[in-house]
Amino acid sequence: GKSVEESFRDFANTASLERIHQERLGRNGKVQESLDSQTQYLCLLSNGARGPGFQEYRTNTGGTQGGVHGLGKGFMLTSGFTSASLRFHPAYQSETSFRYLGRQKIFGRVTYVLAFAQQPAKAQLCGTFKMAAVSRTTFAQGLAWVDPETFQIRRLRTDLLAPLPDVRLERETTEIEYGEVTFRHLHKAFWLPRQVTVTVAWNG
Repeated sequence: GKSVEESFRDFANTASLERIHQERLGRNGKVQESLDSQTQYLCLLSNGARGPGFQEYRTNTGGTQGGVHGLGKGFMLTSGFTSASLRFHPAYQSETSFRYLGRQKIFGRVTYVLAFAQQPAKAQLCGTFKMAAVSRTTFAQGLAWVDPETFQIRRLRTDLLAPLPDVRLERETTEIEYGEVTFRHLHKAFWLPRQVTVTVAWNG
């Protein structure tokens, strides 16, 4: 919690180059169509009454919001990767249940493994799934792999706390690998998402 708090306290507004590869699978599990795109990913830090928050945008090279293609062809648009670790911030920890599972070696280092699950009655850091004009709130559970020396999150996986059958959302899994990033005008290194894999099972 302290590590996440320090990271977000010192974080500056950033723009990153994001490369996106999407695949749409049929019911047989085979790739029906794929799409590659490139966007600017903007992260703007904001502070609310309870604690920090993020506004995350995708823009094209001209600065117009959007930049991701294929939504009309059945592809999905997901976001919120930079702010995914906010659940561990002291201001939001009471919204989530945590359990220590043990140790596991990843990326050549032994890490602590933590399980977590949001409490819907308390959670304010929730997600949203939109289908046409229909919007549903989502809650997450998952696993975090934490460096025992620096307490930085090295890997994070989230899944739906429960499926949403009324919008045919069966699964939404996000796997984030973090890497150390330095910026030219900042003296501190940050652990930010390096690679993100999202798997969505919707309507079969």
